[in-house]
Amino acid sequence: MTHFSSADNFIEKSVQLMKSGPANTRVSITYTHSGEKRKPIVKFKLFNPVTGICLSLRTHKAKEFSRIMNALGPRGTAVTKHVNPGTANEKIEDVKLEGLGCIMTNTKFSEQEAQEESKQETNQPPAESTTEKVTSKHKKRSKKSRKGRKH
Repeated sequence: MTHFSSADNFIEKSVQLMKSGPANTRVSITYTHSGEKRKPIVKFKLFNPVTGICLSLRTHKAKEFSRIMNALGPRGTAVTKHVNPGTANEKIEDVKLEGLGCIMTNTKFSEQEAQEESKQETNQPPAESTTEKVTSKHKKRSKKSRKGRKH
């Protein structure tokens, strides 16, 4: 089992593992919270039984959790990559990786389709608010209950 301490490395390797065998790779997410003194921990594990490769990451940081969950979705995430590490010419680049959701379902996700769907939803007229009706009924009841009270 390969355990990662960096979320970027875990995301990069998990995308590679998922691309190599999406039908066989299993994704497991475990949440543990024991006691008030300890921090809650989230464990991510990807396992491919055909190749025998197991990748795991353990974190308690909300930002890392959020980035990994974004990587699991169809839109993917950006990871930082070090080019020529340890040399004077070391550069840091942001690399966009497609999400594991696209790999698992074998469909391509386009940002344009998602934007068109959200525009269609926003063009629909808003439905009547039920909270206004509830509040007005509540006010009427309270007036009636005041009339019936004897002081």
